[in-house]
Amino acid sequence: MIGGVSKAMNIAIILEAAGNSTRYGSNKLLHIMEDGRPMICRILKAAGSQTVFRKILVTQYDEAARMAVGFDVVMNNEPELGISHSMQLGIEAAGNADAYMFCVCDQPWLTSATIKKLLDTFETCGRGIVSLSWNGRMSNPKIFSSRYRDELMNLSGDTGGRQIIASHSDDLLLVEAADEIETIDIDTNESLELQRRTE
Repeated sequence: MIGGVSKAMNIAIILEAAGNSTRYGSNKLLHIMEDGRPMICRILKAAGSQTVFRKILVTQYDEAARMAVGFDVVMNNEPELGISHSMQLGIEAAGNADAYMFCVCDQPWLTSATIKKLLDTFETCGRGIVSLSWNGRMSNPKIFSSRYRDELMNLSGDTGGRQIIASHSDDLLLVEAADEIETIDIDTNESLELQRRTE
């Protein structure tokens, strides 16, 4: 408390856009959606509309970097090291953030309202980890308190933060999405058929 007013948390949003899209067959983040924009533009807009301490895009793609207006861009030149490496580059760029929200960029139906709900919940719930979910099943995005910084920095490969969550399940709060489609990420061209539900 400062002068009777709660100090807002410094939360960094970290967008992970460095994957090789091997299952998709091409750079899926540049796939043109029915609204005429590349897929990555959706998360850039949804995350970019938030009022947070820092907004960071970690990518290996120059095209994605050019689209990320208002974001600090970190180039990942070693994407073969897995998603954990992108997370760690984002954490380093986040400086003295109190927490980190990790978002994937192939989750095109995630809304800005849901992102804000996660941020607001984290600030008030007293837990160190908050995750979006559907019917109790974890999804992205996830928010980790900076007290997990060392554990996040010691991850390797494509494990993400699940092993940390498994060790600290008592510190986890799940936040239900408004619709299951918000939790779906795109791995294949066929996955994009789901957009008929919303577009």
